[in-house]
Amino acid sequence: MEFYEMLNNYYDEIFPFSESTYSFIKDQSPENAHLLEIGSATGKYIKTFQKDGFKATGLEYSKIFMNDPYEMVIGDMHKLPFKKESFEIVYCIGNTLAHSIDRNEVHKVLYSAFSLLKPKGSLVVQTVNYDRICANGIKELGPIETPNVKFERYYEYTDDERVVFKGVLTDKKNKKKQSSEVNLVPVFYEDFIRASSRTGSSFVCFNGDFDYGKFLKNESFMTVATFTKP
Repeated sequence: MEFYEMLNNYYDEIFPFSESTYSFIKDQSPENAHLLEIGSATGKYIKTFQKDGFKATGLEYSKIFMNDPYEMVIGDMHKLPFKKESFEIVYCIGNTLAHSIDRNEVHKVLYSAFSLLKPKGSLVVQTVNYDRICANGIKELGPIETPNVKFERYYEYTDDERVVFKGVLTDKKNKKKQSSEVNLVPVFYEDFIRASSRTGSSFVCFNGDFDYGKFLKNESFMTVATFTKP
């Protein structure tokens, strides 16, 4: 958790609320839906769904983000602590899925998340587009810069099963620089296709962003996969 301890005080500044992300998930949500966010961090989407009249619950691995309490369960996405068919919508965004233990666990998380859906429910998963990153050997993503902080992002490759993500955080006010790294599992387009066939999803739709842009395997910055339960 050292990586996220570093980000804690700046998290919502680096990764602010996105209206397009919220609208995309809301579009999938029937009236009075119960939503689950896997990897809810500071809870900014959970709180907004609740303000809009939805029932929403977050799952977070650590209490590190509990600066402002919200409807959240502490738990592990590899062992989802909920009953099957409990939610109309389950979503996992912000590259959370890539924090799996290994590729088999990526698939297990997807299967387990899908099992939590009620009939006709939807599972929305977003990661960075690892097909593009790995195919092109991309070693650096553009920095995220705000008036107060700069967050630089780097990749190191070990093999197809693991990449090392290194973040360098600079506080512009006190000039303090911190760095930390975390192992990630690159989640590919084929992982989502495999999960779709294994879960029995009646439909999986791919987008390249939350504005419903077309997914281009070697060009899109992110992968957004939406699974629909029969």
